[in-house]
Amino acid sequence: MVGCSISSSLPAGRSVGDRPSGQLQAVADEVAEAAGLGRVAVVSLTVSDVARSLAFYRDGLGFPTHNYADGDVYIMFRLEGSWLSIVAREEMFKDLPAGAAVSFSSVALSHNVASEEAVRAVFEQGLAAGATAIKSPRPAPWGGYEAAFADPDGHVWDIAMNPFTDLT
Repeated sequence: MVGCSISSSLPAGRSVGDRPSGQLQAVADEVAEAAGLGRVAVVSLTVSDVARSLAFYRDGLGFPTHNYADGDVYIMFRLEGSWLSIVAREEMFKDLPAGAAVSFSSVALSHNVASEEAVRAVFEQGLAAGATAIKSPRPAPWGGYEAAFADPDGHVWDIAMNPFTDLT
């Protein structure tokens, strides 16, 4: 679980309400930036077999590990502008208080590339690493090109080339 502390640059004894109304949006923007809202720093995937997932992501997909030691149950991979982590399913919420409500939701991870050839290459790399094919490379109904595979724990990766918006 991540905690966040936001400090204000307002003088002692002043509050946000003391600022002129035109500055309220600036304050909201400062708070959002300080809190890191709108940016996902780490996506953590729970896995049933850490060694198998480490082999898939590090050895198969080539994701570089960060501060990894043999036997770790939490492994971080440095990506461009964010991080991916894998964590043993039984360890994920171990530090929560007894009785804390925990629910899991399904998400799909998306990786955008610049060309149809790159979609095919990433898809094949995933399969070679041990992924399960979900959707073979093909034209997408929205006008791009896409494919999808699932990692060994069923986490879906959507690989896409978007001709309308550069998301690479």
